[in-house]
Amino acid sequence: MMRSFASRLLTLLATCAGCVVWTLPALAQIEVHEADTSLTLEARWQWATEQLPGDSSAYIAWRFTTVLDEKLHINAMAAFEHGIGWQRGLSVNALIAGNRRPQEIHLRSRELVMLMKFSNRQLLEVDLLDSTDPIRWQQRLYWLGDGESVASYQLLAGLLDPDAERSVNRGLINAIGVHTVNERNGFLNALLNTSQWASYRPVILHALAQQHSGETETLLLESAASDNTELTERLVAITALRSYSSLDSLQVLLSLTDARYPQRLRREAIESLAWFPAEQVSEHLNQIAWFDDNHRVRNEAVKSLAKLQSGNANTLLLTIARQHPSAATREEAMDTLRHQLF
Repeated sequence: MMRSFASRLLTLLATCAGCVVWTLPALAQIEVHEADTSLTLEARWQWATEQLPGDSSAYIAWRFTTVLDEKLHINAMAAFEHGIGWQRGLSVNALIAGNRRPQEIHLRSRELVMLMKFSNRQLLEVDLLDSTDPIRWQQRLYWLGDGESVASYQLLAGLLDPDAERSVNRGLINAIGVHTVNERNGFLNALLNTSQWASYRPVILHALAQQHSGETETLLLESAASDNTELTERLVAITALRSYSSLDSLQVLLSLTDARYPQRLRREAIESLAWFPAEQVSEHLNQIAWFDDNHRVRNEAVKSLAKLQSGNANTLLLTIARQHPSAATREEAMDTLRHQLF
């Protein structure tokens, strides 16, 4: 019956007078132009920019190798709030290596691709992705080949311009953040303390946090704890601190759950507490779930209790699901338990 209907429909479309006929264009073959890899990366970049069409869009891309923690998720970093972040959990390789907490670093070599989108020879987007990620190519590609991490970093740093499009600068700063080169920390810290880059402070802080160091943790602690820090920057710092296991990080996050702070800060701090051992945070989260006046904050505490995935935390959740005076909080606790069981 379906085949008969389709046949009649095609006949109707072919024979009716005055009908508008839609024609699907044939898929164009993607042009790939490869640079001479005997040249420096800078020279290959120069070659590609000279080849760019003046009346259409195109990509320039290259690959580099870096060493990052396995939990750092990377995909389309230009929108930095969503493109990169820390994933909770451990791989089999990390377990075999002796890691037991999600904050413990397990470094591995990763091949990443810098992807620059141009339109009418103007740089519009800067993205970073894993070399194995498939993407939908829609414009010609100028492929620069493999570049050393130092050369890649230097090229990106040279493209930064405070007068350029904000989305371009965000992508460049984030990409610099994943390069494992000696100059990285000093360069990003200098940007952080330069007035003309002041509006990019949350992005720069986010880029610094992509690799661990004691200096970066101190900076994150100061940004998270200071009431003089702009809200977005504080949120970035709070999110980044979940990947540190120090007592200082734990204490700052615990303090930021207090009712005197804005709801967004409190909820971000509560979510970050789920990365710490259950014995350190479960009772604190339980108190918030039971006694906080804000139902969204209570529900965030319930979610973090569930993420702990410990017997004690689940017992606390079960009591909340059975006895909490708020029907909404009881339902939230029951939902989290269902997700764990089924």
